[in-house]
Amino acid sequence: MADLFNIKFTYDLSAFNAACSGASAAVQTALHTGIEDACTEIQGMAQERHKFQTQTGAAEHAIQVKPVVDNGVTVTGEVFLNSRDCPHVIYQHEGTGLYGPMNRQYPISPKNAKALHFVSGGQGFFAKHVLANGILPDPFLINAAKKLAPEITQKLTRALANALRSAGF
Repeated sequence: MADLFNIKFTYDLSAFNAACSGASAAVQTALHTGIEDACTEIQGMAQERHKFQTQTGAAEHAIQVKPVVDNGVTVTGEVFLNSRDCPHVIYQHEGTGLYGPMNRQYPISPKNAKALHFVSGGQGFFAKHVLANGILPDPFLINAAKKLAPEITQKLTRALANALRSAGF
């Protein structure tokens, strides 16, 4: 039996595809800018709110931001500790000795002399070696990221919603 009744629907998606293309670019730009701003905020807070005492500022300068990478599929931002420029920054962040990953004291011995010399209370002390407890960890980078996470999430959500709205969605 032949089809007596036939209904055909056709919808031209070119306008929709054009809108999606515009939205994609707007979303990508919003993400790129938002992630770049988030990394800079985390870097700034980590540089300001650490517990260690600084003498040269090298540790603060070692908290750096890599340029945002946008490959069209993912947008990635990274805040990192540049231990090449400041080797001790990782020890300040993670801790050493009893407080670090090894959880034990470590010996300190003189390199170019027969003894170590310390001054305490105006008196000098000599020792052939000492056992150091280590440095307490100060996870300033992680603390900054955790503290700013809700605010960053809110800003990114708002930026993405604005981008979609401006693209007609």
